[in-house]
Amino acid sequence: MAARKKVARKKTAAKKATRKKTAARKAPRRKPATRRRATLARIEQELPPTLREFEQRVRSNLNKLERQVERTQAKYRRQGERNWRKLNARARREVLAILRRLERAVEDSGPRRKKKAAS
Repeated sequence: MAARKKVARKKTAAKKATRKKTAARKAPRRKPATRRRATLARIEQELPPTLREFEQRVRSNLNKLERQVERTQAKYRRQGERNWRKLNARARREVLAILRRLERAVEDSGPRRKKKAAS
């Protein structure tokens, strides 16, 4: 009985695969003038009714943007200073290491005193 069900399933799967595909329906195209009017109406709805409200909205958004720019500049400035300090510290260490090596080399190559043999 289980074998029979599998066979039946295979037949329906084969039928589904051979079914013709239908094209999706497209939305009806509007005339350009209608589209323009709809776009204009949408933009008019987004605009505030008075110039004073528009000015207040623009000012507040501009202030927010300026504060955000200042915060971002300060953040990157701090990071830059931190990196510069790290770079300076690294350079100082390297210079000190080179100086030590140079001092050792000078000490080693300088005139040496011979030890007197105890007689």
